Amino acid sequence: MVDGVGCDVCASEHPAGTEAMPAFASLSLGPASSAAYSLLFAGLVDDVRLWNVVRNAGQVASSMHVLLHGDEPGLRIWYPLDGQSTLDGVVRDDAFGDGAVEDGEARGDIRWVPSSAPTTTLKYTVDEDSRTGVELYGTDADFDALTFYILGLPEEGTLYPSDDVDAAPITATPFLLPGSRVWYQPPPHAFGGPAFDEFGYGVHDGMTFSAEARLLIDDVLPTPDTPFMHSMPANPYTVATGGSLMVTAHATDYDLINAGSGDLVELLVSVLPSTGALYQVASDGMSLGERITAPGTPLTATSLSGSVITGRLMFVPDMDLGRGGYTGANGERQPHNVTFGLQVADTNSAYSYGSSEAIVHVTITPAPVMSAAPVDVTAPLGLGAAGFRGGLTGQAILLDGESGHVVGDNSTSGSNMAALDGSFTVELFFKSTAAMQEKTVLLAKEGGFSLGWRRYFGLSATVTTSSGSSVMVGSRARYNDGWWHHVALVWSGPEGTLSLFVDSVLVDSTPDEEGGSLPLSSSGPLVIGSDGSGTQAVLFAGFVDEVRMWAGAMDAAGVLNTYSGMPNGDETVPLALHYTFNLQMPPTTAVVDASGQDRNATFVDAE
Repeated sequence: MVDGVGCDVCASEHPAGTEAMPAFASLSLGPASSAAYSLLFAGLVDDVRLWNVVRNAGQVASSMHVLLHGDEPGLRIWYPLDGQSTLDGVVRDDAFGDGAVEDGEARGDIRWVPSSAPTTTLKYTVDEDSRTGVELYGTDADFDALTFYILGLPEEGTLYPSDDVDAAPITATPFLLPGSRVWYQPPPHAFGGPAFDEFGYGVHDGMTFSAEARLLIDDVLPTPDTPFMHSMPANPYTVATGGSLMVTAHATDYDLINAGSGDLVELLVSVLPSTGALYQVASDGMSLGERITAPGTPLTATSLSGSVITGRLMFVPDMDLGRGGYTGANGERQPHNVTFGLQVADTNSAYSYGSSEAIVHVTITPAPVMSAAPVDVTAPLGLGAAGFRGGLTGQAILLDGESGHVVGDNSTSGSNMAALDGSFTVELFFKSTAAMQEKTVLLAKEGGFSLGWRRYFGLSATVTTSSGSSVMVGSRARYNDGWWHHVALVWSGPEGTLSLFVDSVLVDSTPDEEGGSLPLSSSGPLVIGSDGSGTQAVLFAGFVDEVRMWAGAMDAAGVLNTYSGMPNGDETVPLALHYTFNLQMPPTTAVVDASGQDRNATFVDAE
C-alpha cells in the first residue's frame, strides 16, 4: 500500500536520541530475520496518507511538509502514527472527512520512537488575504495530555486563537491555545516566499514545557483581487460653460504587484454624461484625444505605479448653450448638474468592468456675462496686430505673440507693487490664439513669480522665496483650446503654500520645503504676456482680460466667487490691482488700474 499511487510516505534514519520538541511518534518496522521476510522494509516510517483522488506534483509538494487536520478533501486514510502505545496493536486512522475510519494493525517487532521526519519542520503554504488554520502537533513519552502554547509571534502576519472574524489577535506570549490549532493571517495583499514568515510554539504536559518548535509559513499564494476605484477628493467638480475640466481618476488592483498574475487593468468610462462631451487625453497627458462616444471606452492617458493605475479624461460642456450658461424656465442663468461614471476592469474579473462604479458629479456654472464693448472693435487701432479688443467683460487686451505685452509703469513707486512680502492672489482670464512655446509667459513679476507654460507641466507657476528656493505648481494641461479660461495663483503664508486654480478648480498645491519663507520682495514691474526680457519666444499670443491682484490669500470659495462674477467689495482680502481694459480708448496705450490704487500700466508694441 505504501508504494501505491497517491500515498504520501515520510521516512528517515533512526534519530540519534529523543526530542523534547513537539513531534510525531513514528512506526519502526523490525529488521528482516528470515528469508520469508526478506522483502520487509527496515527503518522509520511516518505520516502515511492514502488519497482517493489524483494529486499532481504541485499538490503533493505543497502538502508534503504540512501536518494534516484529517478532513482534507480526498483524504481516505491517514496514519499519523502519533500517540501510539506499544501495548496497543491498533494503528489509528485519523482521516474523518468521508465519515469512514479504517484503523490499521501493528504486527511483528515494532517500536514507537520520537520522529525526526521533515514533517516536524511544519511548513505551511497559505493564501493571500485568507486566514488559514494551522494544526500543531506534539508528543509525550508518558502519553500525558498536552496543552499548546504560542511562544513566539510572527514578524509579518498575525495569529488568532480561532477562525471567528471577531476573535482578538494574539499579541503576547506565552499564549495558551484552546486546542491544537491556531489561525495565521498574512498582511493585507502580501504574497510570496520562500520562508515568508514563522512563529514558535510549544507543548506542556502539566509539569514542564517542551523546547520551542518553529512553524514556517513557506509561501503565501496570490489570489485574484477585485480592483476598486479610489474616492475623488475634488468631487463634485465645477466647470463653466465655454471651459473644460480635466478629471484624474485612480484605481487599485493588488494583483498588479504580482508580475505573473496576468492582469490587464484598464480605467473605463461606464456611463456617459447626459449633456456635454468626454474626451480621451493624449499620451502627453495634456492634449485632447478622441471623443468618448460609448460606455466601455478606456482612458488612454494612464500610468501605473505599484498597484495603483492613474488615468485622465476631459469633460467639455455643450458649447451650443452659449456663454450665458444654462437658463431656467424664466430665463434666469443658473448652474446645471451632470454626472458620468468611471470603472476599473481587469482580466481576472468574472463580471462586467470588474469593480464598483465611481460616479463623477460636475456642476456647470454660467460663465461671466459678456457685456457690449465700449469701442468699435472693427476699427483700426493703430497698434499693429495687437491691441484692445472685445473681451469677456467689455474689452480685453489682444497680444500677438510677436511683440505686444503690458508693462507696469515704474515711474511711480506705487505701480512697482514691491510689497510681495506676504500672502497674495493673482488671477486673470485668458484665451489663446496660437500654440504655446516652451516657456511662454502669461503673467510675471520679475524676481517674484512667473505664471505660464512649461513643456512637461503645462500651465504652471513658480514663486521665488526669500530663502532662495523656488516653489512650483503645474496643471499638466495646456488649455490651448481657443476658449476662455480663468487662472488664479495663490500664495498663502506663513506656511508658504503655493496653489494653482484653473476655472475655479484646484489643480495643484505645493508647500515650500524651506518652511514658511516669504516670497522674494521684488521691485520689478508686473508684466502681462511676457517676462519683461523682450524675448519673442516667451511672448503670449491671445486675449487677456480681468487681471486682478489681491493683497491676501483667497480660499477656494473666494476664487470661485471672483471666477463667477466681478469684484463687488465684499471680498475677504483687499483688491490691490485691477486691469479691466475697459477704460482705454484707442489709440491710447495706457492700461488704467480700476482698483483706485493708481497702479497703471502701458501696452507695449515693439513694432
